[in-house]
Amino acid sequence: MVLDVAGHVDAFTAPLLRACLRTQLSRAGLRELVVDVGGVQFMGAAGVSAIVEASRRARERRLRFRLRAHDRRGVRWPPELAGLLDGLEVEPDLAARLPVAGALTHA
Repeated sequence: MVLDVAGHVDAFTAPLLRACLRTQLSRAGLRELVVDVGGVQFMGAAGVSAIVEASRRARERRLRFRLRAHDRRGVRWPPELAGLLDGLEVEPDLAARLPVAGALTHA
């Protein structure tokens, strides 16, 4: 499953991202969740926190969790700097053939 995220992920929009991630992670039969942040222009601390929390939940459920970043330095750099991506699978070129769960967009 791919969750497509776009726009600004900040303190205002992170609760929606968190809710979407929880919903997807609770789906029966889910084996893998990919969070595609290719359309994100800004990723604030609240967004990073939501992704890290979802990654932990996925590990607890023994699900594969990946962050699809498309080599976007503006999105990947803040979490990398903080060391928050340690242990998180970040794949810039994950095949786009997985079904898209939905789009989370905020401009």
